[in-house]
Amino acid sequence: GQPDTWITLYVLEILGQAHQSLQWIPEEPDWVVRALAYLDDRMEETFNKRNNKSSIQSMEVKALLVLRQWQDIRKITSSAWQKNLMEQLPHQWMQLPLQLQASAGLLLQADDLSTAKIILESLVERSILHPELGRYWKDLSGGDWTTSDLMTQSAIIRFMASLGAPVEQIQSCIQWLLKHKQTNHWSSGANTLSAIQAIWRSTESLPVSAVPLQIRVGNWNAQSTLRGRQQWEPAAVSLKMEKVEATNPGQQVAWGSIFVQSLQPIASVQAQKQEGIQLQRIIARLDGDQVIPIEDSEQVAKGTHLRIRLILKTDRHLDYVYIKDLRGAGLEPVNQHSGYQWKPGLSYYQVVRDESQGYYLDHLQPGTHILEFDAYVSQYGKFDGGYAVLQCQYAPAFSSRSAGIQLQLSPAQ
Repeated sequence: GQPDTWITLYVLEILGQAHQSLQWIPEEPDWVVRALAYLDDRMEETFNKRNNKSSIQSMEVKALLVLRQWQDIRKITSSAWQKNLMEQLPHQWMQLPLQLQASAGLLLQADDLSTAKIILESLVERSILHPELGRYWKDLSGGDWTTSDLMTQSAIIRFMASLGAPVEQIQSCIQWLLKHKQTNHWSSGANTLSAIQAIWRSTESLPVSAVPLQIRVGNWNAQSTLRGRQQWEPAAVSLKMEKVEATNPGQQVAWGSIFVQSLQPIASVQAQKQEGIQLQRIIARLDGDQVIPIEDSEQVAKGTHLRIRLILKTDRHLDYVYIKDLRGAGLEPVNQHSGYQWKPGLSYYQVVRDESQGYYLDHLQPGTHILEFDAYVSQYGKFDGGYAVLQCQYAPAFSSRSAGIQLQLSPAQ
């Protein structure tokens, strides 16, 4: 096949991380030497063809960092493109994406430590520190490797560790990676390896706490440092178990969940509020251009056009989200067909069933999102108006529920 600079860079970077972390050396290192030489030559060729040599190219920053990863296999030759890059970085690093700003700091660390420290200070100032999610940077998601949130976070962690940043800052960045993994499927091996390498290399010299978690459910106590599960049969459940306490005396991130199932009338279901995720359900009457929410047990005439609106709020990324909306009895949906729906910032597959509406979302981004469908009142009488349930299928502990409602449907007026 035809040679490709980007693929060569990508492969060398991934294997280079394993080379640095695990001291891994390929059985036949000659191909690595040839690939590094090809990458160096391509960067030089592109640089010579460029008219504006005072600008910084993102691929050059990444390429030089990769060449340094393998410098024990192939010594770096000081070529024109490398000299120009190192001359321009101290003045133009702010023009780079965040990930490459951290890479620029790593490149400058040996020759221009003061600028490297300025870059680190700037990155910390622009970060967001969340008490649960840790330290992260906003608006990182994008379509290429320079804007990948995971690759960016990992690169900044490596940069912090190399400059000896405070342990608290490094751990808060690692905390974000772990909390992100809690609710998201990392589909890219590059992202996973980059995160593992960043965590490993930055915590090698940190003390490891083996203090177990303290968990209390009623009179039941447990200590654990590993993943575990405890299940109770209905006969063993008592009111004393209503209170659950979990204490983490160590410094490592840990999480768990408790699942309780019970039966009660739909109209009596109460809304569930959870840290980081919330689901609200509103049934409204359409009157021309007006959308008027109806109250519990409010009289609604047969033939009335209703709109059921779901308001989703989350402060974190969630993968594989399913929402089930139990449609109120006596209502007939306007749209009878299942299919994909696209809205700004949101796409999902909507399933229309006899008793409910189902929504399948591959990914839910932080923010407020609205789902809605229309229905007509087709019967009259006293009916349950249903409720909605949201759950992250990747991390089932993240779920939310709206309150139940009762519908008073009257004959047509």
